Amino acid sequence: MGSEEYKFEGWLANDASTVNGTMQWKEFKPKTWEETDIDIKVTHCDLILSTVSSSKIPLSQYVSLLKVDGTLIQLGNPDDGSLEFPAGALIMDGAKLAGSFIASPGNLREMLVLAAEKQLKPWIEERPMKDANQVIVDMYNGKARYRYVLVNEW
Repeated sequence: MGSEEYKFEGWLANDASTVNGTMQWKEFKPKTWEETDIDIKVTHCDLILSTVSSSKIPLSQYVSLLKVDGTLIQLGNPDDGSLEFPAGALIMDGAKLAGSFIASPGNLREMLVLAAEKQLKPWIEERPMKDANQVIVDMYNGKARYRYVLVNEW
């Protein structure tokens, strides 16, 4: 793989009134994660999935957000050092720390290139964005046979 340029797009806020639904599809440059980025006001989670790929992730703070016997699953593999293990927080709260390695960013790029070259298509069921609430109900009731993909009707 060479030094390819990747374009990132998504729904971004136009201003602070985003809560009122003023978002727009735009291109953006991903921000490098920093320790000051965490501003969590959530507590008592059963499960946290962390995709952060930095050794600077505040694992102790994440574990403190879990309910007793909760689980933190680390998906991101730090490429800038190793993670500090919060043994005390895990022991005192009965928390569990697990991990799962899907693939490195380089492996993912190679898989996407291969999928494009071989014209592989995912098994999906497209559903209108306006039916998002019903899609959640259908997933909960086990009606999804493939992956649901919400599609905007422009």
